Amino acid sequence: IEALRGETVLATVASSYPIGSSGSGSYDLKFPYSTPVGSDFRIKVTSTSNPAWSDTSGTFTISPAITVVSPDGGEEWKQGSTHPITWTYSGNPGTAVKIEALRNDKVLAVVTPSTPIASGSYNLTFPANTPLGSGYQIRITSTSYAACSDTSNGVFTIVNP
Repeated sequence: IEALRGETVLATVASSYPIGSSGSGSYDLKFPYSTPVGSDFRIKVTSTSNPAWSDTSGTFTISPAITVVSPDGGEEWKQGSTHPITWTYSGNPGTAVKIEALRNDKVLAVVTPSTPIASGSYNLTFPANTPLGSGYQIRITSTSYAACSDTSNGVFTIVNP
């Protein structure tokens, strides 16, 4: 059993796994949090006794275990104002997250290096000297799995108070 991304083998999931007694089988596969997100994943199953007997699944998507809910784009937030940064998560991507403020895809500031993931929220007061303009996003990353991360889907703007 192999995990593919496009045509590339990412990993051999099982080098040998028994087929069921009825000529069919199943395998419970848990993708690690380090798996990159994307929509071009497939599973390939090949007979160990005859490699010509093989089949590949259709494509499926790996979604992030952490999802930024707010801000998600289009917001206008004032310098000096306080807003909740919110997220959801699935599975167990660790106990804490790091929150970063980005501007034009570059880290502007680490909002907090660690806050409990279970809270799902962090109140951020934008400093009065936050530069005005657009291009802002929030990135939330598991402190246990660096690849387990999500960024606001769109940009928000900082405006005058």
